[in-house]
Formats: sequence, structure tokens, C-alpha cells
Amino acid sequence: MKSVTKYVVFRQKAEYGWISHKDLYRRQDVMLDKSLKNPVLSFLNNIHTSAKANKYFELPFQSVWYNCYLDENKLNPSDKIIFMFEDGSRNAFNPGYIHYLRSKYKNGYFVFAAFNSSFRYPKRRLDIIESTYDLVTSFDRKDCKERGWFLYTGVYSTLDHMRPAGHYDSDVYFAGADKGRLPIIYEIYERLTRAGLRCDFTVTGVKEADIDKCTGIKFNEWTKYEDVVRKVCSTRCLLDIIQPGQDGETYRQGEAVAYGIKLITNYQNIVLERYYNPKQMRIIKNAEDIDIDFITNSYTSADFPYNGCLDPYLRLEALNQYFQEIKTR
Repeated sequence: MKSVTKYVVFRQKAEYGWISHKDLYRRQDVMLDKSLKNPVLSFLNNIHTSAKANKYFELPFQSVWYNCYLDENKLNPSDKIIFMFEDGSRNAFNPGYIHYLRSKYKNGYFVFAAFNSSFRYPKRRLDIIESTYDLVTSFDRKDCKERGWFLYTGVYSTLDHMRPAGHYDSDVYFAGADKGRLPIIYEIYERLTRAGLRCDFTVTGVKEADIDKCTGIKFNEWTKYEDVVRKVCSTRCLLDIIQPGQDGETYRQGEAVAYGIKLITNYQNIVLERYYNPKQMRIIKNAEDIDIDFITNSYTSADFPYNGCLDPYLRLEALNQYFQEIKTR
């Protein structure tokens, strides 16, 4: 009888991490980590296990929480289980918890899903990632080539009640942290507004000295991810700017594909992605490369139908195939 693989996914705690894996809820062979219902316990757990508190060394007695993270009574220790910890998920940087699971589930494989390029991780975290896990999966092509990480791109679940509205509150929408991107964001904003386009830009993590208050850009404003999607669905075009040194995807790309919205990006290697659509996407190197007509020409989301290629379950299947091939070598 063919053995069945089960999957356990620890989602990043940020709101979009939970939303983007919504398609996994219906899968019988997938278990998702659970949250602590008691607000007091949740508060104490967050303090005890926070990345900041454990920055230099792992705080003791974290094992008191181990039984709170999964419905382990539904797991069979003899099963083949792929445990995937997303960057930003609970215990992703806690070797003690990984070792606890390894000792209990002898047929388990442990995967870290990186959501940052390697240069964004402090050395201690990078050491934990590469010494604790069986495999690191990443969107960054450079990291996969140089560090031997497993390349997988494109993971996203749509919100069922969110669909492109057919009317536009903005011509171009951008949301993201500075991360060295602010100069080109300023240039693009000026180019687009000079052409008479309506820009809805929000940039977070910006130092006060770098804020240009003469623009219409919103700075350091936190936005619920559901509100981000609402803005995504009411714009003509999404702007995607990758940070310097990064060679991979962003959330804007997934949103454009899943909701059928035009995309302008400076990610040159998007042509290699399985979801690349030259009719829907334009690649730029600088602000002057932007084709204004591409933005303003009318279209509907039906012109760029979504085929489900970003389903998060596809990544789990790809990981399973990887471990199967390793086993047969």
C-alpha cells in the first residue's frame, strides 16, 4: 500500500500569513498550527518565545508550551510527516522545539520556508536555519543557487469575498516597507503623478529624515491585510518593487496573478516564473521605463484568468516529491 504523507504547517503569525494559506483549510492531510485561545496565556507565550527575547540565546523552560501548538493526538508518530515552519511562525527559530518533534516523529522531515533573502537574516538565525532543518525553501533564486536552498515561488490564497470591483479608486497601488526601495519609489511616484495618474502608495519603516511630506505618499501607516486586498482589487495596476539584493517574488506578484490585475515590476527574473504573463505584466529598470498607456488601457480581470497555480498545497506536494527523490538516490 502506498504510504500517505501528512503535512504540518506553522504559519507566519502576521495576518497575511494566515490568509494566504486559507486554501489549506479544506485539506484532510494538512494540519495547521493552532493559536492559544486564552488571551493571558497567549500574551505570556508571545513574550517568552518572541524573537526579540530569544535573539542571542534560547530562553529556558519553553517546553511548557510544546503541547499548545498542535493537536498532536491527531498525529501518528509512525507516519511520514513534513513539518514546514514559515519565516515568522511560532518556534521557527526554536531548535529545542524542532528537536522535540524529531524525537517524537521519527519519519518527519523539517522544512523552513524563508520569506527573506539570506542577507536579511542575522548570522545566528541563519545558522539555526541551516543547521536545524532538513531543507530550506526560498523564493530567492540567488540564495537557492549559492546556498543550496530549494527554489519554490508563488504561494497565495484569495479571499473569496474579494474580487476586482470593476471601478478604480486608484490607477497604481503600492504597499511595502522601505528596505532601501524609497529612492525609486519617489521617482516612480513623481513620474506617475506628473502623467496625471492617481497613486495610492503606502511605505512603512521610513525614517523621519527620509520622509518627503510634499508628496501624497502615506508613510508608516499600518494597514490590515484585508484592507490591502481591498485596495488591490480597486486599482488599475499594482506596483512591485523588490529590495536591492533580492532576486525573487513579492506579495504584489501573487495578488496580481490571483486577482487578475496588471502589474509593473522591477523584478527582472519574473520572466522565469510559471505565472509570468507578458500581456499582464511589464518589467522596468527605472521610472522612465513605465508605459503609461499600459496602465490606462481598459481591461477586466477576466482578461487574465487565474488557474490556481499559487495554491499553497502545490508547494507541499513539491516538498514531498523532493524528499521522495532524495530517498531513492
